Amino acid sequence: MDLLVQLAQDPQAYQTMLGKLLSQNRFELDICEGEEPLSSDDLIDAIEQGAIIQRIGGLKVLRLEQDNQARLFINGEEFSLAETSETELMFLANNVSIMPEQAGELVENTALLELLTQLINQGFYYLAEDEC
Repeated sequence: MDLLVQLAQDPQAYQTMLGKLLSQNRFELDICEGEEPLSSDDLIDAIEQGAIIQRIGGLKVLRLEQDNQARLFINGEEFSLAETSETELMFLANNVSIMPEQAGELVENTALLELLTQLINQGFYYLAEDEC
């Protein structure tokens, strides 16, 4: 019981625990891992050629309300993004598809470029083509 009281009194620990818990999936995800790892330069090239960055179905990407840290919770993990704006964090949390124009702006932020590259290599996001 003392542990619960301590958690309730420390918003930092509470938010971290809550973010990790709420972003975990209750079922197995259909991970789309590529055959070979994508580099940041490869991702930039793909975006310039019109690739869409697509989130896999069922993946939870959360930004907690009133979180005083710049971070996202994805599939039970915390991703700190110190130099990232609230607008960028909310965009990633609220969109399952990132169009090339939007992706081009996001990857100007080195931390987001690294995060998106990592998430694609883990199979949580993948590159898709516009079907229009």
